[in-house]
Amino acid sequence: MNSHMKNSNYNNTKKATAFVITATVLMSNILPVFADGNTPKEEVVYAKLNEDGKINNIYVVNGFDSNKDIVDYGNYSNVLNLSTDDKLNYISGVLNAKAPNIDGKFYYQGELESDELPWNISLKYYLDGKLITSEELAGKSGKLEIKLDITQNKNINAVFYDNYALQIALTLNGDSCKNVVSEDATIANVGSTKSINYIKLPGTDANYTLTADVTDFEMDAISINGMNMAISVDVDASEMTGDLNTLVEAIESVNDGTGTLKDGLDKYTIGVNSLHNGTSELKNGVSQYKTGVTSLDSGIESLSSGIGEYKTGVKAIYKNSNDLLLGLEEVNSGMKSFEGGLSQVKEGSNAFNQGLSELSKGSIGYKQALESNINSVKSSIDKIKSNLTGEQLEALQIELVKLEKGAEGILDGYNLIDSGIKSTTSRYDELNSGINNLYTNISPLKSGINGIYNGMGKFNTGVGQLVQGIDGIDSGAKELKGGSSQLVTGIKSIDTGVTGLNDGSIQLVSGISEINKGASKLSSGTNELNSQTNSMPEEIDKQINEIMEKYSGKDFKPASFVSEENTNIESVQFAMRTDGVYKLEDEVKEVEDVKEEKPSIWELFLALFNK
Repeated sequence: MNSHMKNSNYNNTKKATAFVITATVLMSNILPVFADGNTPKEEVVYAKLNEDGKINNIYVVNGFDSNKDIVDYGNYSNVLNLSTDDKLNYISGVLNAKAPNIDGKFYYQGELESDELPWNISLKYYLDGKLITSEELAGKSGKLEIKLDITQNKNINAVFYDNYALQIALTLNGDSCKNVVSEDATIANVGSTKSINYIKLPGTDANYTLTADVTDFEMDAISINGMNMAISVDVDASEMTGDLNTLVEAIESVNDGTGTLKDGLDKYTIGVNSLHNGTSELKNGVSQYKTGVTSLDSGIESLSSGIGEYKTGVKAIYKNSNDLLLGLEEVNSGMKSFEGGLSQVKEGSNAFNQGLSELSKGSIGYKQALESNINSVKSSIDKIKSNLTGEQLEALQIELVKLEKGAEGILDGYNLIDSGIKSTTSRYDELNSGINNLYTNISPLKSGINGIYNGMGKFNTGVGQLVQGIDGIDSGAKELKGGSSQLVTGIKSIDTGVTGLNDGSIQLVSGISEINKGASKLSSGTNELNSQTNSMPEEIDKQINEIMEKYSGKDFKPASFVSEENTNIESVQFAMRTDGVYKLEDEVKEVEDVKEEKPSIWELFLALFNK
């Protein structure tokens, strides 16, 4: 961009800014608050700022209704009539005049002797990390950082700091300024330029930082405009707190749910402890039964080895055969009862094993449902977070984390239950297999006993038949030994399965105990969360009303910036401006373009920032 076009744009910008400021004064619709003693008026305070933000000079444009007698106070070094060519009667800090009967308002300008504003403004430029003046910065390239700090000037009436908002605006050339970043600003693209705006609320200090990568840097003036903050908005707080009410209701539901879960887990814990006690007793019984079966197998083995001796002693045994036959009848009857009982054990074991299988399947479905519900809770928390303001999110952050971790604790606890169920199912498969093996192998044992019984019956008919059948007895004894060996093997499998079942019940007891502890903590946490959040919607509604009341401006009464003796003030506005950052040749060109002619009222306004 050449120097002429650049300065033309700058001049147009100055004119546009002056027009907006003047139009604001001319079209102000703030209703006056009249008081006795002087003339109602409007004040627009113009301040020229140095490159570091300190004040160069301050002008005030005072506006009055036309065709009125004017009495106005102010410590001015000089005054200037902006509406007519008439000389103003200003003596010892008092202006006495008759506003002419003209269209619009009557304006005069006064240059204040004071050089203080309600705000202390500090402006600093850094290039590649080094402090630099605006004059040195013009035309430079590098990493630019602009720091603007605004604090209260306690030497000036606090009514302006406490009730006036500041709008800070600057523009950058989008072609020569890249990667423009400022966290607190609204940045908009306007053609090839970037418009950067900040709003400083009343009663607060501000620290703004802007960074950019610049090439051949230039920048128009920074403008800072101040006006009374008056917000008139009918805020429906229910729209803001609706989701929060949903959260509170959800927390209450979760709290009720955790209480129900805790009660259910207490009952489930009792059942699990009963199951563990039962498996412990079953383990002890099977261990004793294993000892008996082992002894039986040892006895059958001895019986088998003694068949040879039995053959030689058959005659001696014959006289006692009746007693032995009676005993075998009891053994045979007991074996039938044993077989019937073992059949019931087998059926019960199969049913129990099937129940464990169904429990395992149900656990998978329950776990999936639990995971889905927990994901829903997390999704609800994420949705609530996205609908909360920053302050709401900060207030709820700890409670939301507790809620999310509590939900995860439920899933972790149930994983322990599911692990116990799987372990029990795996171990009981071994027990069931042993029972089935035992049932399968009881037939050879029964067959052997029947053989003995039948043999003894035949033995009882006569020694000759007994001698002839001794080989059958020997064969039956071997079959009996084989059956007893299988019985030993089966009972060992049963013992292993029962041991696994008992170990699984121990893990189940341990797991449900941990779940119960977690559920207790979760219930306690949800109770606390519920008590902490129950009144939160009402509290937020109250705070919103307090904030809106603070910035409503309904009780604000304008005060004169120029003199406290001016009591009939309709409005006071501030317009502050720094110098632009321009290369030297552009500034020289700008001076050459100035026309030597009588300034218009618009040019007089522009001149306020050129002194």
